[in-house]
Amino acid sequence: MKLLVTVLGRRPSDYVRVLWQVGEKRYGPFGPPAQALVEYEQADHALLLIPDSLIEPQGESHPVQEWVAELDGPFEPLVLPSRYAPKVEGNVLDFYYAALFHFVDWFREQSLKPEEPLTIVLEGSTGLNVLQLLLYRAVVDFAQTLAYTREVNLKVYTADPVNPKMVEQVVALHLTESRPVIPALSRLGLHQGIELLLPGKIVGPDHNFRIKRDELGRYWHKDDLRAFLAAVYQGIPLGILTWYPAQDKKAWRVLAELYTYASRKTEFNDGKLVRLIELTEWWCAYALGMLLAVELQTHFAELLDRWKRTDLATLQDLEKLVERLYRHAPVLRNRFQAERTIRDLNVNGVSLPVLLDDIMRGSASRERGSERRVNRRNFFAHMGFERNAVEVGLIPDSGEIGFRYSENSKKTIQRFLRTSV
Repeated sequence: MKLLVTVLGRRPSDYVRVLWQVGEKRYGPFGPPAQALVEYEQADHALLLIPDSLIEPQGESHPVQEWVAELDGPFEPLVLPSRYAPKVEGNVLDFYYAALFHFVDWFREQSLKPEEPLTIVLEGSTGLNVLQLLLYRAVVDFAQTLAYTREVNLKVYTADPVNPKMVEQVVALHLTESRPVIPALSRLGLHQGIELLLPGKIVGPDHNFRIKRDELGRYWHKDDLRAFLAAVYQGIPLGILTWYPAQDKKAWRVLAELYTYASRKTEFNDGKLVRLIELTEWWCAYALGMLLAVELQTHFAELLDRWKRTDLATLQDLEKLVERLYRHAPVLRNRFQAERTIRDLNVNGVSLPVLLDDIMRGSASRERGSERRVNRRNFFAHMGFERNAVEVGLIPDSGEIGFRYSENSKKTIQRFLRTSV
């Protein structure tokens, strides 16, 4: 699939109509260069980001659909908060958080096959302004997260400057970046005190907001989210399964309701539209977490179903997870293959489930529930297979050996993961 992403700097009809040249081909006359790129790249989808500061706040309707019709292509509009015009006041980062949120929301509705590659084409020619930088960052974060599970390529185009005297002249579009995307997650500086929405003086006393926030926490608590993202970041396959969101669809629904809540909290002051609520880095965390959850379900439905039923993962399950997510990280793949503590286990005569430490030491008779020290260094050095944290059990029906974290160790491990990113 090929996806084009662009942002409007003005109404499409206000762009100067020129002949866009891409390589040896010319297109147009068109206004926005994205119209030429849709044809040149043969894009399947085109996301049109429209800063809401371009839209006159008069009445309840806005000309978005009219603008899309002017472009005459496969454009899907996304209206995002911005400070693109002086008449709007708010946090400039809202555009980035909202863009990433909407990218994931759009992707969740697609039906990509597990092996289907994705090419993202970013048209970056709408002026040298902060929106282009924020959009580039959002596209890269989106692409790098998807690259954990599928082949992703990124192409970035920019254009020569255009002025009103250049009507129907030839203007070049340049391919300035073209590369396969390597999987990566940002080191998220998520602190315990940070909330989903700011400022607190607006959202804190709001009863409806608190209800939705608590509902989101029940479906996917922020500590579980941090542990999940950290497990992906650090390469801890058993941690990924342990903190995978079992109710991701419900959590996303609540997050979407909170987004609507935030976008409606505005007021007019001295002729300006003032945003009363800011999005925070938690929007980025939830968006990336949900994107990974969607992709894991697409690629590992059988594994996740078995985990949901038995709370156990076989060695084969873990091998598939590591091979897919860390195919570009040979150090992690090799470390997993060399992890002897979970291979060639002899469980004959052992009452299961039992800690790996007991099996390896041949001391399965230790009193269950006794204090077991989980070593942080060993935990990360062995990709999460710390002997005093991992239990071994037999999966019902199949009789295969399965692995999970013991109940007594989960809080400790979650703390290790949360504080690692």
